[in-house]
Amino acid sequence: MMERRGKLGLCNNPSSIKVNSFTTNLQINIDEFTFIIFCKEKILLRTWEECAETIIYEFVKNSNIDVVFDGKVKEKIGGNLQGYTRTYDLGLKDYYFAIAYNEHIPDMGVCIKFSAKAWSIYQARYQRIFNKMINMSEFMHMVSDPIKESVRISRVDMTADYFNYDIDLNELYDALSKDKITVRDHQDRKRVKNLSFIGKQENIETIYIGSKSTNTRSFLRIYDKRKEQLTNNGFRIEEANKCRSWIRFEAVYKGSYAHSISETILSECMDAVSFNKFIAHTILQKYRFADVNGKYTRYTTDLLLVADGEIFPSLVCVSPRDNALRQNIQHILCGSGLFPTIYKIEKIYGEDAKQEFALFLYQNYESMFWLSNGMKRELDIWLQKHEDLRHTKLSDNY
Repeated sequence: MMERRGKLGLCNNPSSIKVNSFTTNLQINIDEFTFIIFCKEKILLRTWEECAETIIYEFVKNSNIDVVFDGKVKEKIGGNLQGYTRTYDLGLKDYYFAIAYNEHIPDMGVCIKFSAKAWSIYQARYQRIFNKMINMSEFMHMVSDPIKESVRISRVDMTADYFNYDIDLNELYDALSKDKITVRDHQDRKRVKNLSFIGKQENIETIYIGSKSTNTRSFLRIYDKRKEQLTNNGFRIEEANKCRSWIRFEAVYKGSYAHSISETILSECMDAVSFNKFIAHTILQKYRFADVNGKYTRYTTDLLLVADGEIFPSLVCVSPRDNALRQNIQHILCGSGLFPTIYKIEKIYGEDAKQEFALFLYQNYESMFWLSNGMKRELDIWLQKHEDLRHTKLSDNY
């Protein structure tokens, strides 16, 4: 919940209005990010591998990544990060985290990549293990050694999540395409040069503002996060089920823009409130939405209030969940035809036939006739990837 402090210190929050029992809420966060660690000293090719391995060792030690992710850092066979020849991860996981370097090009440094889910899991588990919340700014300061190393962000995705704001993507795209709403930067200059969408007319799923090309330095995507989580059984599906709407504004920064963000983050270690203000301010540098009269939309106005420190989004530490087993169980319940089959058996053969059929299924499972060598290999890989489910209760997956 966001709080706006009035002159008397009372809650005066324009972004916490109940609409049909759903409360509007704005959350600020980091999605995925990638950064590079370089040696400050000039490194010769013959000593680069040793230097890179030392950087990795220090990163693992300072971040406690092996403890938090409950795995051992080991070389990954295949699937290197683009441009890198040696990649490490922590075994099969249902999220993406990687450390990589190019054995032949020291100037590429050591690359570290967190997917959105990997970063959420790291934050949640770090808080549980060390009893302390951690944001990206604090993390970057924790893992960097300013004396021996330089650190540079190569990509970071910053998000503003609007819960129950009733933003209609079809109406928004139509307004943008007809200049009824314009996108402006902090100097009030019109910014939209490329406007596109994914989906069909009248059923837009994602709006893109700016070019998505490889060399672009930034673009904004606006999409229905609730629909994405529900459709893909995402790791934030519980939040999606509790809201009426959830639209995400996700600003992607790469290249020189990401480097500039690095300098700001590393110049000062920001606490959670300050870092939220920084994210809001960074998004607003390029993406402000205004109507034909120059009046900002409600979602831009609320983000400005966050940047100015007038309202304070709740400090969120998402607790990601692995929904793979739940999805399998849901398929048995709703999509496999098992229950309709049991219903038919009951109506044809009577009440006792249900137990007879359940015993038949159990005996067939125990016989293992269904478990071919190929299927066992697939299941073993699945079990490795979803090892973290062992720390949950079976009932958590119902």
